[in-house]
Amino acid sequence: MGAPKPIKSGTFKEQYERERQAEIDAVIAEFGGDADASAALTGMAQALLHYRHWLRQFVDAGEMIQRGKPFIVMGPGPHWKPDQSKQWPWR
Repeated sequence: MGAPKPIKSGTFKEQYERERQAEIDAVIAEFGGDADASAALTGMAQALLHYRHWLRQFVDAGEMIQRGKPFIVMGPGPHWKPDQSKQWPWR
């Protein structure tokens, strides 16, 4: 969110709560929550599992560093193309 913006009306907490609610509404809309709540929850759960997987890998790498074990981070090669069957539905 960055540095707090000057507030013309209301308190800082009220401004924060309005911005936070706007972010929540944007995420729900991104997953189609206005049309189908079940599909939105499924999409959010899939995204949560995806991020949880990457966070676990990040933690594992940190533990390897602490233990002094070698590891490598490799990005996709120059001939890599995205597999459309593995793309998330909201992208």
